[in-house]
Amino acid sequence: MERSHGASEGDQLRTLIGDSVPDAKLQEFFKLDHGGHFGRQGPIAGVPAINLKSGEAIGSQVAKRVYMLRNRIVHAKDDVRFAESKILLPLSDEAMKLLPDIELLRLLAIEVIVSNR
Repeated sequence: MERSHGASEGDQLRTLIGDSVPDAKLQEFFKLDHGGHFGRQGPIAGVPAINLKSGEAIGSQVAKRVYMLRNRIVHAKDDVRFAESKILLPLSDEAMKLLPDIELLRLLAIEVIVSNR
């Protein structure tokens, strides 16, 4: 990931996913029934939906979602840049509905590890 030097965290994540996670793996994951979790009406506010027909690269969409979710967990309470984002607290209703996102993160972690052996 040498080309990420000086890039923002979001850009670094996008590069990592683009270089390490095959689009076919992501397509396969999102074709599973997640009960609308990743759609526009999904249960997690403040994170972008995943739309396989949008024309935007699937890896880029995933990177945006993961980064925004991370920001809701880590930054919303103490950084003015994220003041418009509601913090995602442990044991909240939203936190209890994160399982599909956790499964996505597990897939990303496995693919990154496998591709960098």
